[in-house]
Amino acid sequence: MNKLCETCRIQLGYSLSGDLIVTSENKNSDNSKRPKKRITVILLMLMGGMIVLGSGVGIYAWFSSVRDFTPEAVRRRTGEITQIEIPDYFHPVEGMSVGMFFSKKNIAIYRTEDYRGVKGELMLTGLTGKMATIAKNLEKLTPSMRLYTEIYQNIDVESTNHESIRVRGKDADFMFRKGTHRETGTLLRMVEGSFPAQDGGMTYFYLQLPDGLYKKAEVVGILQSIR
Repeated sequence: MNKLCETCRIQLGYSLSGDLIVTSENKNSDNSKRPKKRITVILLMLMGGMIVLGSGVGIYAWFSSVRDFTPEAVRRRTGEITQIEIPDYFHPVEGMSVGMFFSKKNIAIYRTEDYRGVKGELMLTGLTGKMATIAKNLEKLTPSMRLYTEIYQNIDVESTNHESIRVRGKDADFMFRKGTHRETGTLLRMVEGSFPAQDGGMTYFYLQLPDGLYKKAEVVGILQSIR
């Protein structure tokens, strides 16, 4: 009986005196658990890395912004928006690309030399994806909506005329405005409108010139050069 009990205790890892002993079975049992623990730790580390990487990619896909200041980069950004012939007195000064949740907004800005305290400006904005859809819906609800509202904060608009101009084989509505710059008192001419882009998005056009530099026929030629 004692021998039987002793055998039982040895199998359980204890001697008759109650001290813990390590049998060959215990060693094998411990060793068999270690590889499983290592595999579990490695899997958890891999999963954690994938989550971090996925989060980073997701954030970049949700929002990204790039600004360009070299003439070459601004012209390249312009080409991503549309093909257009811009007079040489407009100098490329800034480009921007903003991505948000698989939508994109590209901006290209050109300016003239200072004229009576004001610089002429030509701005192109291309919208794709959800941004373009939202813009189209807003225009349907509020036809007078201006994408460049902030530009008019320093301008008192005196008159607005709507004209239809052929762009890419389709008629597009453009607003020809006249106003005065509040700080300098310079008389300004503004031309603004939008038209569908070739990729299904929307393209917005804004031009501002001091009255002394403005030539309507030239501006219409710029719009008709869009392709």
